[in-house]
Amino acid sequence: MHIMPSPKITEQPLVTIGMCVFNCDRFLVKALDSLLSQEYKNFELIISDNASEDRTQEICLEYQARDPRIQYSRNETNMGAIFNGVKVINLARGKYFMFGSDHDLWHPSFITKCLEVMENDPGVAVCCPRALRIDAADQSLGLARNQIETRNLSLFEGFRRMIWDVSGGDMIYGMMRTPLIQGLGVESLPIWAQDQLILAAMSLKGAIAHIPEPLFCWRVIRDEATDYRIKTVPLRMDPVKGETLTQLELPQLWRTFGEGCLAIIDRSSLSDQEKVGLRADTKRCLTTRYGVNWEEEPPTLQPETKPRKKGANVLLTTSAAPCQSPFSTSEKRPPIGLGFLLAVLREAGHEVFFIDNYLQPSNFLETDYLQDKKIDFVGIYANTICFRDTRRMLHRLEYLRQTGQWQGKIIVGGPHTSVALDTIPPFVDYVVQGEGEQAILDIVEGRATERVVKCRRIQNLDDLPMPAWDLFIHQPYNWGGDWFPGTPVFTMNTSRGCPFHCTFCSVGSIWGRKYTCFSAERVVADIEYLIETYGAKGIYFREDNFTVNRERTEKFCHLLLDKGIKIAWACETRVDSLDRDLVALMQRAGLCALYFGVESGSQKILDLLRKGITPEQTRTAFSWCHEYGVNTAASVIVGVPGETPQDLQQTLALINEIKPTVTWYNVFVGIPRSPLYRQVLQNHFYEFIDDRGLVYLKGHNQRVKDFYGGQWDAAIPVCKNAQGEIADPRISVVMSVYNGAPYLEAAINSILEQTYANFEFIIVNDASTDNTSEILQIFDDCRVRVITNPENLGLTKSLNLGINAARGLYIARMDADDLSLPHRLEKQLEFLEKNPGHALVGSSYYQIDESGGIKSLIRVLTDDRDLQTGLLQQNWFGHGSVMMRKEAFVQLGGYEERFKYAQDYDLWLRLADNHRLANLAEPLYCWRATSSCISNEKAQEQQHFARLAQKRARERQNLAGGDARQQKPGAPALPLVSVIVPTYNRPDMLMATLQSILNQTHQNHEIIVVNDCGLDVADIVGWLNQGQNITYVKHDRNRGLAAARNTGLKLARGKYIAYLDDDDLFYPDHLETLVTFLETTEYRVAYTDALRAHQAKDKGRYVT
Repeated sequence: MHIMPSPKITEQPLVTIGMCVFNCDRFLVKALDSLLSQEYKNFELIISDNASEDRTQEICLEYQARDPRIQYSRNETNMGAIFNGVKVINLARGKYFMFGSDHDLWHPSFITKCLEVMENDPGVAVCCPRALRIDAADQSLGLARNQIETRNLSLFEGFRRMIWDVSGGDMIYGMMRTPLIQGLGVESLPIWAQDQLILAAMSLKGAIAHIPEPLFCWRVIRDEATDYRIKTVPLRMDPVKGETLTQLELPQLWRTFGEGCLAIIDRSSLSDQEKVGLRADTKRCLTTRYGVNWEEEPPTLQPETKPRKKGANVLLTTSAAPCQSPFSTSEKRPPIGLGFLLAVLREAGHEVFFIDNYLQPSNFLETDYLQDKKIDFVGIYANTICFRDTRRMLHRLEYLRQTGQWQGKIIVGGPHTSVALDTIPPFVDYVVQGEGEQAILDIVEGRATERVVKCRRIQNLDDLPMPAWDLFIHQPYNWGGDWFPGTPVFTMNTSRGCPFHCTFCSVGSIWGRKYTCFSAERVVADIEYLIETYGAKGIYFREDNFTVNRERTEKFCHLLLDKGIKIAWACETRVDSLDRDLVALMQRAGLCALYFGVESGSQKILDLLRKGITPEQTRTAFSWCHEYGVNTAASVIVGVPGETPQDLQQTLALINEIKPTVTWYNVFVGIPRSPLYRQVLQNHFYEFIDDRGLVYLKGHNQRVKDFYGGQWDAAIPVCKNAQGEIADPRISVVMSVYNGAPYLEAAINSILEQTYANFEFIIVNDASTDNTSEILQIFDDCRVRVITNPENLGLTKSLNLGINAARGLYIARMDADDLSLPHRLEKQLEFLEKNPGHALVGSSYYQIDESGGIKSLIRVLTDDRDLQTGLLQQNWFGHGSVMMRKEAFVQLGGYEERFKYAQDYDLWLRLADNHRLANLAEPLYCWRATSSCISNEKAQEQQHFARLAQKRARERQNLAGGDARQQKPGAPALPLVSVIVPTYNRPDMLMATLQSILNQTHQNHEIIVVNDCGLDVADIVGWLNQGQNITYVKHDRNRGLAAARNTGLKLARGKYIAYLDDDDLFYPDHLETLVTFLETTEYRVAYTDALRAHQAKDKGRYVT
C-alpha cells in the first residue's frame, strides 16, 4: 500500500500524536510547526500541559485556535511525565500512535514513511526511523546509535535485542499501533528507563521496524551526566514516587527496570521454556550492562530528610578540535586530567558539570545552559592545538558577563597556560599552571588570592580520588584500541613529570622535571574497579614513560599475576628503560603492545633532539618485543631542523629493519616553550607561525604530503605565490598608521592571531616620524605588506591608497591603536558570505583603556532597517570594526577625500543608498580610548564633517523621494510588490511556485526566496532569475516557517507584501487583482478565495 502525501483530513484520524508539554516555550513553536508541516495531514494532535508556568499555555491555545486537529488540555498541577503520557495514550483515537515531544523536530515525511511500513506489514508493532541528535541551536551532534530491526527475528530474539542493544530513548518517538500501547498498562510500569521498558513490552507484541533514514531530530536539552539523571529523571517522571528513587545507586535503579522486564516476560504469550530462558538472559544482561546484583536484597527506601550542603556549581569543558592542525586530532579518548578535577570537586561537595567539545563540539554558550544550571565557575582546559576555540569561548563568556547574562568566574588551565601565559586574555579570573587538583579547590572555595595560580606538586598521587568515570563511560569516546581483544579499553594516566630533556618536547615546561607516579597497588586497584564496574577489557597507559620507575613496573606486573587479573594492557615507553627480563615479565602480566619514541635512525638527529638513546638500543628493544610477541608502535619525527636526506634515509632504513607493527610519522612543528622551538625562531628556520604560536618549517607542506597522504588538513594555513606573498587572499585588512608606535605591535598581532588565516594585511605608513617603521620591520609574515607614503597624506587618502592595492574580495578595516578579537574576521566573513545583499558588517565593540582593560561595551544597532533610519542621526559603526565588499566600495569611488574626518560616516551613508548594512551584536573589536585619540583632540572639526555627511544623505533621499536607493544610477526600481516564498526541502514544487509568480500579469514585483536550511535550491533560483528580480537567502539552521517569513520581511522593499508557500501557485492575474483593489480603496489588506487542489508526482513532475 502506498500512502499519499496529502490525504483528505477526516473526522476519524488515522494517526494520533500525543504531546506532553511542560515549561518548554523556548522550543515549542518549532516542535509544533514541525509536526503541522507533515506531508501526511490526517492526524490529531493531543497536547497535555503539566501546569506549565511559562508561555506554553499561550502558545498551545494560539495553535489550537487556528488548527482543528489540535486538542489542548491543562493539568491543574504537575503530575509528572508518566501521568501525562498515559493521559494522551488513553485519549488517542487513531489506528496508530506516536509521541511528540515539546522540543524535538520531525522531517516532513516522518508520518508518511512510517505509515508505509505499518500499513504494509501488520506484524510490525513499532516503526522507528533513525534519529539525529541536535543541540539547542539545531546543530547536529551526530546520529543516535539505535538501529534496532527485529522483523526477521522471533519475539524471543526481538526482546533480547531490545534489552541488550537499546541505548537512549529516541526509539520511543517512533510510530506504534494504538491498541497495543493502550493495552500495556503503562501507569503500572517501573519509573526508571520506562521508555525502554515500553519498547521491550511492544517487542513481545510484534516486530520493531527500523527506517535507516534519519527523519527525527532528537534535541539534547538536559545534562546527560549519570549522577544528574539519577537525581532528576525519577522526579520528572513522577514527583511523588520518584522521590524515593533518587536515593538509589545506578545499579539499583536498573534493577527496578529489570523487575519490570521480568513481569512483562511472565505476562507474555511465550512458552514456559522461553520465559525461563528469557528471564535468565535478562538478568545476565542487566548484570553485564549495568552492574545489577540480583542476590542483593532491595534497599528499604525512606524519604530524604537530611539537608544537603550547598556547594558551587562548576562546569569543566574542553575546546573543540580545529579543522586545520599539524597534529592529528582524530583520536577521542576521555580527558583523564579533567576526570581527576571533576572527582576532587565532587568529593568536596560541589556540583559538577562536564561538556567535552573536543569529543563533540557544543554551542552551549549560545544557549541558556549557564543560567539554567546556575553555573558559578566555568573552567576551560586549554591546549595549544585547540587554542582557537578556547579563545572563542573565553570571549563569549566575557560577552555574557558584560551583558549581564551570566555573572560567574572564568578559569583556564591545561598545558597552554604554562607555555603561553601571555595569550590568556586579561579578563580571565584565574589561570592555573601545573597540577590543578588543589588549585581548583582553592579557587572554587575562595582561598586563591592571585590570578595566576601556580600549583605545588602533589607528593602522593595515591591521595587523589579516581577520575569521574561515570561522566565519561556513556560518551562516544574511542573505547577500543589496536591489539586489544575487546572493549571497553580504558585510558589511564598514572604518572606526571618527565626527567628527560628532549628538545622537541614542552612537557618539562608544563609538569616540571620531577617524576611522580601512582603506586603499583593503586594502579592495580583502579584496574580492578574498572573491570568490576564497567567490564574493562583493556588498559592503555597514556603517559610519556610508564616504565621509567622499574621497581614500580615490576611490582605492578607481579600484582597482576598474583591476583590472577587477566587483562590486556599497553603503554608508552623508551627503548633505554627496558631489558629482556622486564619485557618478558610485562608480557606474562598481559602486555600486548609498547609504544616507542624512536624519533630518528640518525645518531646526529637523536643527539640534536637530546633523546639520550642510540639506534642500536632501538634495534635491541624491538628484537625483545618480536621475541615475546609484543606488538610495537614506532613514533618517528621527520623534518627536524638540520635533518639531511641522508639522515632521513637512515631513519627509513632503521624502520625497515626493526619492523614495527605500526609506524607513526610526525612532521616536525615547533611547539611553544620547547628548546628546539626557540632554536628555530633564533635561526629563522621557519616558513610560517600560526595564530597559536605553532612554527612550520620550510618544506613543511611537501613533508605532509609525503608522510600523511592527505589524512587530514595538516598543511600550512596559507599559500604563498612566486613573490613570497600570500597567494589568493579572500580578505584584505587595511590599516593606516601615523606615529602609532605605542600600540602598533599589539594591533598588528591581534590581526595576525585571527582564527581565519587567508587574508593579506596592508599597512600604510603615512610618513611617521616616530619608530613606527622599526616596529613594522619586525613582522616577518607573508601576509603583511607595508606601503610607505613619502609624505603625510592623511587618513582618508591613505585608506584609499591601501584599499586600491587590495586583492581580497572583502576589505576589513583596522586602526593602529585598537584590537580585533581573534574570531572577528571569521565571524564577519561568515555573515557576508551568507548574506549577499549586505555590503558591510560591523559589530558591537568594547571601549578599552590605555592598558587594554575593558571600560565598557558599546552596543550598536544591528538590523538594516534600523540602521537606515539610525544612521541619519549618528554613526552606528566603529570604523575599525567593519568588513565590506570591495566591489561596493569601488563602485562608490571609495572614501570622499574632501572629508578630513568622519570619512567613514559619509561612506556608510553612501553605502546605505544602495545596499543593506548590518552589525553583529557580539563584540568583535576593541576601541582604545586614549588621551590623544581623534575624538578628544578634534571633536568640533569631526562634528562639522559628520553634520555635512548627514546633510548630503538627506539631500540624496529628498531627490529620490524618500529613499535614495530608487534613484542611484543603475539601481533597479523599487518593486511595488514583494512576494516572500519560504521553502524547505521541496525543490520540485518550488520551481512551479516561482514560475507562477514570474507569469503574473502585474510584472512590477520582486521575489524573496528564504531557504530554511533545507536542500540547496540556489541552482533553481539562479536558472529562473533571468529578470534579476529574485533574492535568495538561506538560513544557517532550520528556524521554522515564522522565522523564514520574518527574514523575508526584513529584505522586502515593496509597497505591498504577498506570501506564497513553496507548494502553492498564483493564478496569473493574482497580484494585479489585489494591487488594483488596494490602490483604488482605503483597505490595507486584501486576499482572494483559494482553490484547494491535490498534486501527485508523475514522471518526476508534480501535476494537479
